[in-house]
Amino acid sequence: QQIETIDATGNVTAIDGTRSAWGDAATYDNRTGILIVTGNPRAQEGLRQVTGDEMTFTTGSDQLVVKNAKTLTDDAKAPTDKKQLSVESDVLTIDKQRSTALWRGHVRARRGAMLLRAPVLNATYNASGEIDRASASGGVEATEGDRWAKGKQAEYDVAKGVLVVTGNPEARQGNNRMKGTRITFYSGTEFTEVENAT
Repeated sequence: QQIETIDATGNVTAIDGTRSAWGDAATYDNRTGILIVTGNPRAQEGLRQVTGDEMTFTTGSDQLVVKNAKTLTDDAKAPTDKKQLSVESDVLTIDKQRSTALWRGHVRARRGAMLLRAPVLNATYNASGEIDRASASGGVEATEGDRWAKGKQAEYDVAKGVLVVTGNPEARQGNNRMKGTRITFYSGTEFTEVENAT
């Protein structure tokens, strides 16, 4: 006589602790504690908001999984050094307990004019929900204005706007092409640093 599943339709709101989700429909599996929200869903955890095609919560777990995820930022008028990092990917997994977010598949991370592409992006965020550091791997490509760099991996200090590309990195700025062991972009400037440059 126990309820196994609940299907909700029409302007659904789901709240689990500090997490909230909205969508056109939701299905809750009472046996597993898994809630799936669909139909133009969006979710919020603290100040961080994300949209996607499907969002999965697990009751008692601090994880949120989003398919075709896109973060929402409201900083169009903010100066470059105050802009947040917005990210799109095939799948996003947020782990509140560890204050981490993992994007997988066709990752596109943008902050101001800086665009970072990679298969995987792992980030930590602060109490305000803002990403402060991010690590990209699996083959990284970054562009900002006329600057371009690629390598096997990259570390991005979002707060300082410093991107470090390693793993046989190469870069281009204007007509200059460079290779080295470590390439550093200083976001919002024209300054690029190449270690052991050729």
